[in-house]
Order: sequence, then structure tokens, then C-alpha cells
Amino acid sequence: MKLELKHLAPYLPYGLKIKAYDNIWNLDGYRVSAIKPLVVVNQHSLTSSHLREVKPLLRPISSMTKEEAYEFGILLMGEADMEDKEIGIGEMTLMGVAYPTIVYKDKEDEEYSVTIQFSSIGISGIDLIPYEAYEWFFKHHFDVFRLINKGLAIEK
Repeated sequence: MKLELKHLAPYLPYGLKIKAYDNIWNLDGYRVSAIKPLVVVNQHSLTSSHLREVKPLLRPISSMTKEEAYEFGILLMGEADMEDKEIGIGEMTLMGVAYPTIVYKDKEDEEYSVTIQFSSIGISGIDLIPYEAYEWFFKHHFDVFRLINKGLAIEK
């Protein structure tokens, strides 16, 4: 797998930083022309052929704080449902691989507890994930595409 513009584009509105040619830059945006897509970095353009030299600075999902997990829970379940939840952050190991996990434990009825797991196949534990939840990940620079594990991003 190689880094592509589609991996960077969702982060553009949120001040993504990248490492390129041994410097840290703000990623200002990109534009697609008929000839070549361009990444605009500090008013300099990099073509898609330069992307092998670019690594975004992203946060692993495992770095999420309890406060952030609460915000994320509001997006998934709503504020009223989050009032009765205790938040646990950790990891779950499946077939020898550890994946970040958030547990929203209901204080009154365990039947209403939710466990969210972030694995290599996506987010599981909840049926509907609103677009706002993905936007929230991009805004907080979380590594949605698992680029850090693939050596295509740098841990922030």
C-alpha cells in the first residue's frame, strides 16, 4: 500500500501537519488538475509523485483520552445516553493482535453497555456510525486508515 491523496483529503479542513523532506509542514490543501493532482504545502506544490516523501502526523486511536471517548460517545449514542455510562479505554486481543477498544458501561443496566473496537477491518460494536463520528476522527487527527502501522504516517 502507498500513501494517496484520498488518505490525506479528509484531514485537510483540520490543519494536518506532514513531514516532508525532513521538515514539518502545515498541509494547506490540494487541488486536482487535469494533468496531475497537487498537494499544497506552505504555498508550495507537491505532485502525487512526491507523496512517497510525505508522511502525515497522526494520532493512534489508542491515544484517545476519556474526555475524547466521551465526546465520541455523544456522537454515537447521544448526550442523554452518555449520562449513564462509565468509560473504559483499553485494548482487546484477537488472534494475537491488540486492537484499541472503548467500553461504554451502563451504570444501571449492563444490557445497555456498548463495546467499540477499532480493528483492521473497521469499527465494530455499533451498527450505525454517523458521518459526524468520522469527521470527529479527522478533526482530532486520529489515524483512521491505520497508516502508522503501515509506515505511511508518523505518530503525533
